Amino acid sequence: MKSRVISFFEIEERVRELAVELESNPLDVDSILEKGEVLPFLIHLCISQMQAVNSKNYPDKNKHYEILQKVSQSITYKMNNCTFSEIQSQVNDASKAFGVQ
Repeated sequence: MKSRVISFFEIEERVRELAVELESNPLDVDSILEKGEVLPFLIHLCISQMQAVNSKNYPDKNKHYEILQKVSQSITYKMNNCTFSEIQSQVNDASKAFGVQ
């Protein structure tokens, strides 16, 4: 089975969207939980793909890898076992790695 490549920019966009949604519509708990629960999996998948031997090199790859490592350290909740408040605080912390305040 072949999985599709998850890009750094896709992770960045998902974190930004979730951070904005947490700010603008914090009452839509179901949507936030749904989006937030898959984020740790996608981040780890992206990091693994960047570490793969056949991963393409590009000028900002090391910088992107370091940012994803910081994001991964910020998001410690587990899929299907997290609360709204965990997602809220950890996504806010993670978004800072992308320069979102």
